Amino acid sequence: MRRAIPKKRMKPAAFKTLMVKIVLMLLSVVTVTTSSAYLTSSPDPLENTFSRPEIELEILENFDQETKTGLGIKNTGNTDVFVRAAVLIQAEAADGSVLAYTPSAGDDYTMSSLGAGWFHKDGYYYHRSPIAAGQETGVLFAEIKALRIPLLTFEGTDYYLSVHVVSQVIQTSPIEAVQEVWPVSVSAGQLVP
Repeated sequence: MRRAIPKKRMKPAAFKTLMVKIVLMLLSVVTVTTSSAYLTSSPDPLENTFSRPEIELEILENFDQETKTGLGIKNTGNTDVFVRAAVLIQAEAADGSVLAYTPSAGDDYTMSSLGAGWFHKDGYYYHRSPIAAGQETGVLFAEIKALRIPLLTFEGTDYYLSVHVVSQVIQTSPIEAVQEVWPVSVSAGQLVP
């Protein structure tokens, strides 16, 4: 004779827990399936190309063997920069040798006044405004003119007035960089002594 096995009944709390687990499992399956379908059927991927900042300068000037005019600097890079320049004036021979002689303003050459937008500090000329990519500074000096050609002759070698412009730049961002490296401050986006 067969014996009847009594059916076990689940406690109501255990039943609720089981039902919650089943519902959560079904929601997980639906969510994963939907997300996978969306990700695999999205339109073309979005591509971001980052470029490295390029900083390049060009010294602008006109020179006729006696007078240098329109001295300025152009930002040929791809990022905005602050610019400073040093102007080195010396006696140089045709072969590039430099005489240990410092040419004197008024006696050996004349130099126009400093251009608007520039200030002088600690041997450098600073352009107040940042220079955008592809743009130029204002004129640093409108004219530098040799008063004697050759400047002088020493031991049979003629030396001529030589004017070299050496420029340096710093990116405008982050703004703290220029203040950490150069002895200037930045106020309202402009360099100040």
